[in-house]
Amino acid sequence: MVEKPIFITLAGKKVPLWCDIFALNEIQEEYGSIGTFERKLLGVEETEAGKFNKTEPDMKAIMFALPVMIREGVRKLEAMGEKADIDVNEVMLDADMPFTLLAGYIHNAYKRCFISKK
Repeated sequence: MVEKPIFITLAGKKVPLWCDIFALNEIQEEYGSIGTFERKLLGVEETEAGKFNKTEPDMKAIMFALPVMIREGVRKLEAMGEKADIDVNEVMLDADMPFTLLAGYIHNAYKRCFISKK
């Protein structure tokens, strides 16, 4: 069974999100570690005492990951032989979803990278 990207609706368009080794590489280059990125995406901050506090998702993490995962989603669909007419810049300009919900969708796509395939 071939896995398909997660689809969300942004700017009135069905947009694919896909996190793969290429997306993880970009994330690691930007954030130093994928764990740091995940904490920022989820809004988790470590205190000096080593405890973790829940805050809100980091907008920079969302704005970095969204176009990366959309581009990978488009590549995945095209590799599967499906047409994907998505303008990443247009979608980013017209993104009309609450940022906390968007962070959740990005995190769901991110988590799928780590699920063992049978």
